[in-house]
This record gives sequence, structure tokens and C-alpha cells, in this order.
Amino acid sequence: MPHADKRFLALDFGQVLTLNQDLSCFDDFLVEADLDRANFVDAYYLKRPPYDRGSHNANTYWSEVLMECVAQKPSSSLNLASPQENAEKYLEWLCMADFLSWCRPRLAMQELTLKAIAAGVETALISNMPPIYGQKFIDTWPWLNKLKHCLFSSAIAHVKPEAAIYTHLLTSLQWTAEQTLLVDDRLENIEAALKLGFAVHHFVDEDQALAAITDWCGL
Repeated sequence: MPHADKRFLALDFGQVLTLNQDLSCFDDFLVEADLDRANFVDAYYLKRPPYDRGSHNANTYWSEVLMECVAQKPSSSLNLASPQENAEKYLEWLCMADFLSWCRPRLAMQELTLKAIAAGVETALISNMPPIYGQKFIDTWPWLNKLKHCLFSSAIAHVKPEAAIYTHLLTSLQWTAEQTLLVDDRLENIEAALKLGFAVHHFVDEDQALAAITDWCGL
């Protein structure tokens, strides 16, 4: 069991360790498919939970996204084929654009995370993420191997804000909620963790988050 005075740190990946999603990564595809970005983004997030949970594979996820897009814009060139055919045709392109859209590092936050780890603060990643991306991010940014644990939702079939993903983190690492600061940009994830007794910081401003983590970790 952890010492009573020990502090732990749990960070979300998107927004906290990376900058806001760069949706321009999809622009070339949207031009070719004659799709509106707003409709595409709505479908992207609407259909995302089963993909992050690991119950849908990439082909199924993108089929559903593209089907929703075509329903919103029947004049799209994608209407000439089935959603499944479109997903198969554009799968590699869409997956790479999706990955790259989250690849801009939030440098100050990553540097502080490494400083916390060097100071002995056990630090984990807890993020909603489909199965094909977790290891890809670790391969891209090897420093993530310094984290105590990288918990990706698809690995345990639970997504934030479900209580099970938080309790899995605590059980796996033998942490206590009261000794763990969770930093996340989504209010529903913060509220769920707060109900379980976590210390929390709602990420809305980078400087405020840096200050909160610095204070929590005693850096």
C-alpha cells in the first residue's frame, strides 16, 4: 500500500499532454470526398465511444462516420459506394490523419511531467483511446515509457467517465484516490473522478494546470 503522504499524478493524453486536436489533418480527405468539416467532426465524435472502448475496430468506426456524413450531405462523392467500401478505400488515410491530429506536443506540460517523474512522483496516463493508437504514441514519443502506467480505454473495455476505468487504474497501481491528482480537460471525467475521491484539476488553461501540478507534486 502507498505511504500516507505520497502523491500520485494521473494525466489525460489529449489536450493535457498534446495541443488541441488539429482538424486540418483531415482537410485533404474532406476535399476529395466533398464533405463539410462541421458534419465530419460531429460524426467523428458521435461515433467515437465504441471505438475508444475497443468494441468497434477501425473499419467499423470509419464506416459509421462516413455513413453519417453522407446522410448529412448526399451530394458527396462517397455516395457512389457503400460506407464499408469507402472505409476500406480510405482507411489508411483516415487513421493516419486521426493519429497526426493529436501529435502536436504540449511541450511545457510534457517537460513538467518528466520533472515530476524525475522527482519520484509516480505518474500515469489515463486516456480514452482506440487500440491502434496507444502503442503508436509510445513509439513516437519514447519518453512515455517513463510513466508508471499508460492506461488506454480500449485495453480494458471501459471509457471515461465510467467509474471502472478509474478504479482499474487505482487497483493496478495500488494507488488511493485521495492521493491521486487527475488532470483532464473534460468536465464529465473530472466529476466522475471527484465522486470516487480523487483530487482533480479541470484543464481549461495551461498555465493554471502547470501551477496545479507543480503545487501538488511539491516541485
